[in-house]
Amino acid sequence: MIFYQVKERSLYMSNDILNNRPSWAPKMLSSQRITALDMARFIAMIMMVQGHVIDALANPIYTPTDEFPWTLWHFARGFTAQVFLMLSGTVHVFANKRMEDGRLTPINFKKRIKTALMIMGIGYLFMFPANKIWDIFFIEDRLWIHFCRVNILQLIGLTLMLVMGMFYLTRSDKGVGRLALGTGIAISLLSPIVHSINAFNYLPEIVGAYFSFEHGSFFPIFPYSAFMFFGLYIGVKLKAVDPDKRTKYLYQWFLPMGLVMIGVGFLLRMELKDLGWGIPIKVNPGAIMYQVGFVLTGIAICAFLYTKTKKLTFYYAMFGKRALMIYVLHLILLYGSPWWASVGNIFNKQMSIEWTLFFVVVIEIFTFGIVYLYEYLLNKYEKFRKYYIYVLAIVAGYLILVGNIWMW
Repeated sequence: MIFYQVKERSLYMSNDILNNRPSWAPKMLSSQRITALDMARFIAMIMMVQGHVIDALANPIYTPTDEFPWTLWHFARGFTAQVFLMLSGTVHVFANKRMEDGRLTPINFKKRIKTALMIMGIGYLFMFPANKIWDIFFIEDRLWIHFCRVNILQLIGLTLMLVMGMFYLTRSDKGVGRLALGTGIAISLLSPIVHSINAFNYLPEIVGAYFSFEHGSFFPIFPYSAFMFFGLYIGVKLKAVDPDKRTKYLYQWFLPMGLVMIGVGFLLRMELKDLGWGIPIKVNPGAIMYQVGFVLTGIAICAFLYTKTKKLTFYYAMFGKRALMIYVLHLILLYGSPWWASVGNIFNKQMSIEWTLFFVVVIEIFTFGIVYLYEYLLNKYEKFRKYYIYVLAIVAGYLILVGNIWMW
């Protein structure tokens, strides 16, 4: 019987879970892992991939968002980023370990900061405005504006550094929770004010993009960092619950909390709208509140469904753990990169719904299949674990320095 020990407590996994775990699989299941949250991230990733593929490929005449069922589709896909951000905040409470005096271990702190910088770097690499680095002196200003836009990867990287700052300044998880909740509320309330000011009048392009939608940023700090801070607070509350009761806690408490926040959020949004202040819906505090409510409700539903599908526990944990990899892979498969095009560039909004759905299936299969293969190679072959990162670095370096020779 395989067992996993956390602190001084052992948790034996059921035979159903062990029998559905590949022989090469790592011991990623523990009493501290809330696999229901992995399931929520897994479902959010599936929804995100299909949403991006349909939006990129389908001719808009086949997906009218003012008609059912596309109205529902458009509404639902608007919450995948919020789910991802909140759950990212939640898991960092469990990932960061403190020493006896309450401080983070230096190794842990440096590792998280390094991860944050890597995530931001990947985000900017996707926006690289030239075929090779030597061309940057000759590119147009509009391409620099495109490069500076803030997408989900840049936002996660920067917010993760702010999260680590909170852990550094506090000496307990409760302290982090209070600070995170206050920060999330402050960002939500200040978002309309921040977006009423043209940040580019006062800040360089690459900094101003973190504070404004004006030049095409999809995920500026105000309001989207708030979701990660709310997730951090949720993680602190969950960590205080007995490990055996966390999944039950999710669907017993998150469902009523989520429904209340949805109702109050809609009322607040309408009240602020009726005041005639011209607050855009993206930064309306009421809209932010009901989005948090929808995320909590979705997590509660996933937690309940998880209790009925525990045989898939390992796969939820594996794909949930690799959510960022899934995000990056599906972008490469759909949109290519600055050095090569893919189906999303070549057939942008030109396909029939049948062909679009075909590519939804293909890209979903390839994305999750590559992640599965990666886990297999990582845990089966020691040399792969040791050298794959160097191969990726060499390829990235070659593309940046030399570029795609066919584009010269």
